[in-house]
Formats: sequence, C-alpha cells, structure tokens
Amino acid sequence: ALAGFDILAHTSQWEGLPRAVVQALLMRVPAVAFDIDGTPEVVLDGVTGRLVRLNHLDAFAEALVCLAADPALRARLGAAGREQCLTRFDWRRMVDALEALYQELTGTKALRTNAGVVHWQFGVG
Repeated sequence: ALAGFDILAHTSQWEGLPRAVVQALLMRVPAVAFDIDGTPEVVLDGVTGRLVRLNHLDAFAEALVCLAADPALRARLGAAGREQCLTRFDWRRMVDALEALYQELTGTKALRTNAGVVHWQFGVG
C-alpha cells in the first residue's frame, strides 16, 4: 500500500524508530514527521523528507504542501531515503554490529562456519 503513496505524513508524537517511516522510504516515499525520539535517525530534513518540530502544525502542513507541489523533490528525497535505508538498515550490517557488541560486552569471539552458523568461544579476547 505504501508504494501508492506520494508522501508519508507521520504524525506520531512518541515512537522509537518508526518502522512505518523506514518502510515508506524503502518504497521511495518521502516522509514528513515530527522531530521526536528515533525519527531524526531516518528522516533527514531536506535529504530523505522533512522534519518538523513537535506540535508545529503549520510547519507540518507547509512541508506537506511543499512536497505535494514538487514531484521532482519528492522523487529526489524518496530515492535518497531508499538508499539510506538499504545501506543503514541492511540486515548483514546490523547482524555484524550486534555481533561486535556481544563480543565487546562478553569478551567472547564468534566463529562463523561456511553455512553462516555462529559459534561463540568464551574466554577468548
């Protein structure tokens, strides 16, 4: 359904990392959202969408009107959003980062098999 959107108006006032925004950006749909919690991690103002201060409703509406009137801008922001999400939220990158964190916190080392299975060696720095 998001692929049919021109713009995602994300009006949440509290939310960690908004998955709906990530999903929209992956579909090349730019977002207008409030600058709350994890939203600024995915909505980069003027790059992947428009970020508006919380409860600044006139600015939110203005950002929507601006994007609605400019298909080229929507396309540019949507393409940048997709690229950012593919790079930043790639599952391999996220698994590697989580694995590195586990190694740091536990002082262990992970060994991968050719099949991608991870075995942990405790007491190995």
